[in-house]
Amino acid sequence: MLAQIKNMASLLDSQKIEYVIWKSLENFKRQLEGKEDIDILFRDENRHDVFSFLSKNGFILDITSADTHGGDLYIFRGYDNETHRFFTFHCHFGLFSGSKKYKEYRIPLEDLCFSSRIKKDDFWVLDDIMFFVTRFIVNAIREKPNDPILDDLCARFSGKINDIEEVDICKKIFAPLGMKKSVDKFMASSHEGKIGIQNKIVSNLNNLNPIDLRILNLDKVKKNRRSNVINRCAVRVGLKRNKLGYGCGIILAGHDGAGKSSSMENLSTILRKLGPIKKIYLGRQGWVFLNEWIDKGRALRGVGFLLRSIWPVTSSLEIITRYAIGKTFEKIGYIVIYDRSLYDVL
Repeated sequence: MLAQIKNMASLLDSQKIEYVIWKSLENFKRQLEGKEDIDILFRDENRHDVFSFLSKNGFILDITSADTHGGDLYIFRGYDNETHRFFTFHCHFGLFSGSKKYKEYRIPLEDLCFSSRIKKDDFWVLDDIMFFVTRFIVNAIREKPNDPILDDLCARFSGKINDIEEVDICKKIFAPLGMKKSVDKFMASSHEGKIGIQNKIVSNLNNLNPIDLRILNLDKVKKNRRSNVINRCAVRVGLKRNKLGYGCGIILAGHDGAGKSSSMENLSTILRKLGPIKKIYLGRQGWVFLNEWIDKGRALRGVGFLLRSIWPVTSSLEIITRYAIGKTFEKIGYIVIYDRSLYDVL
């Protein structure tokens, strides 16, 4: 388990912020290692506390992620210092599933999820029966009748859902058969029969929370989102998206031999997972053709005096140009790493 992820669990408990991990629990160990995304459900009334907690503990909101949906689902990035690994978790304020663009279906079982959670490896997760129920519904939304994990869950829990089956909202989702009969019929059905049962469940969900209205509202939110025009153009022409949502510059300062070049390579390797990287050298080496010729000619007799006179100006102009290029790359969404500060060389 990544130390930063484990620390997050203990801090959430200490702050008395209720949460539960509700999806892909078959990959739970990989989630704790930062190898899979973590889907965490929070209570909507705790929204302010959740955002305050995340900002204070170094988590970054990915405002440009396509997986961010209105005020219901946000994507946050974390970083584990010990392993130098980034990890992602999806912050849910409701159980939403569906297409990647909209997550248009709401599964109105949030309260049931919080009352059905158990502790596992320091985290609150859904108990097996509730994970089975949500998995069953999510697969219906995704039109996925064949799922080995769901088949195993059906065999284990189809006869143990009597208490959940009596919840009014579950009756509406699984009407008119009821949850247990729907699951048993699903297990005994052909491929086409399974699809028919899933379509009925999805239709019931749509009746509870019409997806047309949700899609309309989400389109308005996405249309009004004010992302950087230059950044959007850069992404459109194929530039890798910066998961920070904006470009930035990092300056490595120090005397010769301090390890700036090595640090630059290490930073590039780590930060490349977040977005496109540009390295800018601001030292007095690696000149372009004109300054390379002037630099060599300064030692010549006669013309060398003239070249030595203009050298401070031409060399400084090239360094300023490199710096300006770096700033331009920042504007279009790059993470720019500068070897030396502009103030060090002018």
